[in-house]
Amino acid sequence: MITQEKLKEILHYDLQTGLWTWLISKKGTAAGSRGGCIRKGCGHRQIMIEKKMYRSSRLAIFYVTGKFPPKHLDVDHKNGVCDDDRYENLRLATRSQNIANSKKATVIRITNRLKGAHYRKDANRWCAHVHVNNKIIHIGYFDTEEQAHDAYMKASRKYHGEFARAS
Repeated sequence: MITQEKLKEILHYDLQTGLWTWLISKKGTAAGSRGGCIRKGCGHRQIMIEKKMYRSSRLAIFYVTGKFPPKHLDVDHKNGVCDDDRYENLRLATRSQNIANSKKATVIRITNRLKGAHYRKDANRWCAHVHVNNKIIHIGYFDTEEQAHDAYMKASRKYHGEFARAS
């Protein structure tokens, strides 16, 4: 595991922009170049240090506080932009809170437009449910997508507080 002192010797982190810059040259990387790369699939920035891959958001917390976030907690991006590592945009969150703050999945063939609402053909109605601590809590069936979404948002604010996201 890298120390905070070693991290600050090899990388500079700008709290206002969230950008990482190499302070030293290493194989394939020049001093002054941007640190890390975006991981395909999830959009998070990663940085390889001493043959170990780190998420830049976790490194940012470590860089500033001197302590790595506990392994059981995620680093959530408040604005939902996975590579926006500005320190003010980062906060520790449980997995459930982090998921609650995620944007609505955009999957082909999904008929819903609003987060938390999906159409049930077998019931011929809109359904809403919320995920809390790896469990699904059924909220109910509704006549419109908007009603289902509104019920989802009410439950999401109840269970997820500041991590609730409408879209």
